[in-house]
Amino acid sequence: NVGELVNKRLEVLKANYCQSSGMPGLPELITPDWGTDKKSLKVAMVQSKLPMKSDFAKAGLLLNDPDYRYKHRRHVARVAELVVKHVKAQQIDDCKEGEHEQDIDLIIWPELSVHKDDMDILVELSRKTHSIVLAGLGFIHHSGIKGPNNCAVWIVPRKHNGNQNEIKRFQGKFHMMKDEIGLVEPWRPYQLLIELKHPKFKDKPGFTLTSAICYDSTDIQLSADLQNKSNAFCIPALNQDVNSFDNMVEALHYHMYQPVVL
Repeated sequence: NVGELVNKRLEVLKANYCQSSGMPGLPELITPDWGTDKKSLKVAMVQSKLPMKSDFAKAGLLLNDPDYRYKHRRHVARVAELVVKHVKAQQIDDCKEGEHEQDIDLIIWPELSVHKDDMDILVELSRKTHSIVLAGLGFIHHSGIKGPNNCAVWIVPRKHNGNQNEIKRFQGKFHMMKDEIGLVEPWRPYQLLIELKHPKFKDKPGFTLTSAICYDSTDIQLSADLQNKSNAFCIPALNQDVNSFDNMVEALHYHMYQPVVL
């Protein structure tokens, strides 16, 4: 009955609560459109060129300047088109008509790389590649929340969730970089956990993806919380200190005992 379902969900939320960082971990169960012979999770990392740091001074913090919006949207669309072409180029030719060769499972874009009004491009990218998309959004105002905020969006394909619409979920950022302090408000009310259930192992826990945006990945309390809750840690970032972040990712890999994708 309903009472049993509610109590079961409360037990799951209690088990996934992040004690050290003091926030709920919200699991989202996904049944991917995979075959039973699926053995690996393939990830594509997208390196877009916009926005550049100087663009925020010229086009405004939200990058809403009409001329810049045209240039930025065109760039996002072109990069998405390149990703689609790359995926097709990697596919083999013996697929039957109407079938797709699932070569890429997850596509990750950098922090702040896509304007909120251009999420339709990400949705179309997800549909064409049948992949989950994780992308850093430009600074955004959430309804009823003090902003602007920095967050990323997860987009899960329709076939993966058995619905007619894509699942869209936000992952917020709490720890601000130097240039964001005083301009951007921390917003991280929960830690999203995307659990992918393999069709061959329906009675076992799924493979769980989670994410932290840029500087949030340096939060030792968060990484300690996630060590036993996730199986892969994804970090959309827009940081000039590449060497430090590469070294941090290598350390996190051993600290969290899981792949870390920057």
